[in-house]
Amino acid sequence: MRVLTFSDAHLTPHLGLPSAVREFFQTPADVHIANGDTLELVKYRPQEFVDSRCMRELFMAARGLDFRLICGNHDPRPDLLKLVPPQWLAPDLLEIDGVLYTHGDMFGGWWQLLKPFGEWYPDFYRWLQQFRQTPGRYNPHNLQKFNKLALAVQGQALLYALNAGKPLVLGHTHLPAQYKAHGTVWMVDCGTPGYRLWAVATDGHLEQRRF
Repeated sequence: MRVLTFSDAHLTPHLGLPSAVREFFQTPADVHIANGDTLELVKYRPQEFVDSRCMRELFMAARGLDFRLICGNHDPRPDLLKLVPPQWLAPDLLEIDGVLYTHGDMFGGWWQLLKPFGEWYPDFYRWLQQFRQTPGRYNPHNLQKFNKLALAVQGQALLYALNAGKPLVLGHTHLPAQYKAHGTVWMVDCGTPGYRLWAVATDGHLEQRRF
């Protein structure tokens, strides 16, 4: 089985699907997953999406596919139920073929993670970086607050995956990443569609791939 995942498109009602999202739906897979914050329902009301260009193109792109929509903090379930078929909506923590999928707000919002940052952060960062395969290394003393918080969410997600003994696909942070330990990819953060980095699970084996 092949499962393809993107996250955090934050689609708005008056624009069509970005080219990266259209390509995602056109890429062959057994299951296509949008891993939260697919629609921007904080800045816009659900009524603004009704019969919008965005929704028309989304329905067209997903036609005939096994499409699963995981709720995020910007597209909560009650609002999505007003706009999409209920069969699209997946549990907040979905498991397919031994791989876990969740948007990531279960690991804490930005503000809940502000207090823990202190003298321990560089040690946490060094621990996290030994697993991180994404190009680019960050200086823990010069990181912007957003990236520090994103890495904190990724670290909690990685610990969750390791403790569960199952790979995990994350969204929420907008910071793409792949974490590998002992020859196995344990966690992939999709980032946003603009990176064109999807999470691909093939028969339970997870990887991040550029399209």
